[in-house]
Amino acid sequence: MRKSFFLALVFEMVSQTSTLLALQTYPLINQQKTVAPISRDQQNRIAVAGDRIQQIFGAEGFFDVQSDDVGGQIFVKCLNSKSTKPQTITLITESGLTHDLKLLPQETEFQSILLKPTLVSEKPKQKILSYRQRLITLIKAMIQGQKIPGYRVTPLKQAERAFKKSLTIKPLLAYQGEQEEGYVYLLKNEGNDLLSLREQNLARPQDLAIALTQARIQCRPHWSCWFRNYGTPYLVY
Repeated sequence: MRKSFFLALVFEMVSQTSTLLALQTYPLINQQKTVAPISRDQQNRIAVAGDRIQQIFGAEGFFDVQSDDVGGQIFVKCLNSKSTKPQTITLITESGLTHDLKLLPQETEFQSILLKPTLVSEKPKQKILSYRQRLITLIKAMIQGQKIPGYRVTPLKQAERAFKKSLTIKPLLAYQGEQEEGYVYLLKNEGNDLLSLREQNLARPQDLAIALTQARIQCRPHWSCWFRNYGTPYLVY
């Protein structure tokens, strides 16, 4: 059975009332990983200097994530305050940087993690992307409406799913590759109330991943992407 991954960015401001915030500063190198401790029972802040966090992958089931749509930062809190199991999340910024952040829950005060983008000069070399990296690259291209090598991009003529009458879905683009196919839709709230989207209301068993630009929809259009795998099912963390 193919499994699905759900991404939701909840744009809510979270106030900081304590002046004892422990600041950690790390370089952010594109396509690299940073290991950082966090509080296991308090809220933690993650920000990127001079940039905004646009997408988060790997948090579902491990962290409660709240986003600041003004400052572009996020706030994470462990769902299990007693667990010390490390968990890696992937951040994508508005400028297109991708970075893995391995979080180590510890019994400590709440932490503030600041990532500073850093350029590293390297000799050009052929890079073999992992399945996860390839999927994230595809997601970024679909969100930005760009072409990507190895995938044929065509207009999507019809939607393969439907929702309640207050939530309409408009097909936009289809991305077809050797191992995956992806769909880009425009969701629109036709009702008068704010809609909160959840994975169980959107995902189907054959879905590999779902990416939403936001989890709450006002009465205006909203972009979303679906991904399906042709062969062996994968679970994206």
